[in-house]
Order: sequence, then C-alpha cells, then structure tokens
Amino acid sequence: MIQASYESNYQFSETIKPINSFATNFKKNTILKAIIVDDELGARKVLRTLITDFFPQLEITNECSNLPECINAIHSSNPDLIFLDIEMPGYSGLDLYEFLNDNDPNFEVIFTTAYQEYALAAFRLAAVDYLLKPIQFDQLKEAIERFQMHHENKTAKRQLQIIQKHLNDPSHQEICISTTEGKYYITFNEILYLEADGSYTLFFLMNGKKITCSRRLKHYEEILMKDPRFLRVHRSYLVNREHILRIKKGDDAHILLVNEVKIPLSLDRLRDLNL
Repeated sequence: MIQASYESNYQFSETIKPINSFATNFKKNTILKAIIVDDELGARKVLRTLITDFFPQLEITNECSNLPECINAIHSSNPDLIFLDIEMPGYSGLDLYEFLNDNDPNFEVIFTTAYQEYALAAFRLAAVDYLLKPIQFDQLKEAIERFQMHHENKTAKRQLQIIQKHLNDPSHQEICISTTEGKYYITFNEILYLEADGSYTLFFLMNGKKITCSRRLKHYEEILMKDPRFLRVHRSYLVNREHILRIKKGDDAHILLVNEVKIPLSLDRLRDLNL
C-alpha cells in the first residue's frame, strides 16, 4: 500500500526529460557514491529511480531500512552522500552523529522528512539540505546541485553536531554558512550585520571578515530573527543589536555599529521596532 502511494505521487517523473548538464557539473568521469536510508520500501524505490534516471554520476551503493544498516554501509562503502530519512523505527536519522567517531569516513547528508517541523530550524542553522516528502523533482535537483558544489568539503559530521546541539538546547548560538569557498561555522556573537546584495547575502563579522553567501537575506532573516539580538532595520540590512553603538533618528536615520559602520534605518522599521 505504501509503495503504491509513493508511485502515484511520482507519475510526473515519467514526463521529465533527463538533463545532461547535471553530469557535467561533476569532474569528468567522476562517480560519487550514495546511500539511501529509509524504512519505507516505496520511498527508497522512488528515490533510487529518480537518481538513476536523472543523475547518472551518482551511484547508489546501498539501500538501508534503518540506522544500524546505514552505519554498516558507511563503513563498507565509504559514501560521498547519504539520503537520510528522519522518522524511522528504533533510531531517528538525527541520531547518526551518536554512532560516528573521528575515524569514520566523511560524507554529506541530505535529509528526507514528511514532517518534523521542529527540526527544520536546526537544519537551516546547520546549512543542511532536506527534502520534504513526497519529494519533488525540482527540490531534489537543487539539493544535488548544491551537493555537487560542496561535496569535497564533506562536513556532515560537524553539521550533525550543530543540529543535535540546537535540538537539545534551542538557545545554542552557532550557524553554518555555506559558500563557494567552503563552509564557515560562526557564533551569533561574531556577526556584526548582514547586507543584501541581489540574490546574495554578505556577512560582516567582528574580526573584519566578510563572507558572501549564495542565499537571499530573507533566508537568513527567517533563521536569525528567532534570536532577539537580531533586528531587520532596513530592507537590505539585518544587524546584531549587541553591537549597536548609537541610533540616530530623524533626518539621515541610521544605526552606528561598534566598528563605526553606519547602517541605514528605514522609518517604517523604526516605528515597528519602537527604537
């Protein structure tokens, strides 16, 4: 019954034409190994079919129905990528970190989930990709394309650690920022402000470093505004209130930060924030 349900949700895949450019995003003749972990056979079958048909540079080496099988597959196959379901009998996919040590292979993770809304904020903090079931082709394509850009980093163990810390303590104050250069792990206190730059976001840190990310400011606003320290003071700026030196109202309204940088303050934000 489960299998039939999944297959009916993915009838659209028969009409999608393979996109050859996916393969060219990898280094020539590079085959990357992947593991699918899901307790539902129908879900594994659908994901395998989509990957096999449209992402030929990914080789599915193992299918696992639970976390212990996944651990064994990691040791035997040394995967580059794991598609990991969260809700499984026995152990959650989020428990994977508890079974790993420094000597285990490095890999990337794309989570799959049908609900678990409480975990999505932790995924965003850790810059971990996740696919909501039933998995949509475009969603899968975007996740694999991001994996292609960063697969040599293989930082899943570090990201899983951030997720676990956040789920155990929602006040945990660390974020992973994914860039074309790699991934940065920074605490909230290190952030001075964020600036929108078209479809990119610029992070300005206390140490003077600037980090460019290929996500819009709205994405980070949804993550950081859950913490009372961050303020959206302008359509293009998000600031850490702990680093505000002075607020100027009236004409030329702006916020002066501790590094002497002036951030424009829009009048509507000024009213909303009651500064």
